[in-house]
Amino acid sequence: MKKILFMILSMAAFSAVIYSDGADTGTTLARGNIFPSFTAKNLDGANITVPDPVSPKVEVAVMTFARQDTADTVSWLTSLKSAYKAGPGTAFWEVAVIPEMPFISGVILNGIKGALAQEQRGSFLIYSGDKDRMMKGLFVDDPSLFYVYVIGKDKRIKWSEKAKKPTEMDIEMMSKIVAAELKKD
Repeated sequence: MKKILFMILSMAAFSAVIYSDGADTGTTLARGNIFPSFTAKNLDGANITVPDPVSPKVEVAVMTFARQDTADTVSWLTSLKSAYKAGPGTAFWEVAVIPEMPFISGVILNGIKGALAQEQRGSFLIYSGDKDRMMKGLFVDDPSLFYVYVIGKDKRIKWSEKAKKPTEMDIEMMSKIVAAELKKD
């Protein structure tokens, strides 16, 4: 059932990209498009759906599709969290997208768990599923990069970037957009 729901949501997101009026159809999902929902497990074992369907919030998802250097991985969220303090209306996610292979997924999960501090485990998500479908749905053309999305309370992409490391301009832009989105209601 979850696979069918994910497929329907992915198709809807893909259709939104194709038919969006005047949207940039570059190599990442364009601003204004609905972010394709997915469910992943955090390192504490809880299932998390991004974007949150129950209590809308401003969410920042830093997504990886290939093994990344730990320092680069930590720099995205650490930089943003230091520039903008998370509040009750925000969520910051770091998402590792890996293929669905139960044995290997467990090894990867335990490896990541051992490398992260306890306070980082709740916001680090492992998506183990159809990696190719996820990459196509998000228009990932270079899996060696990080794909970063600011998702508004309306589940629409407010800003996105793909890069290896965050620049000061990236962090400043994300911080301003998160602050502006929190003021909306």
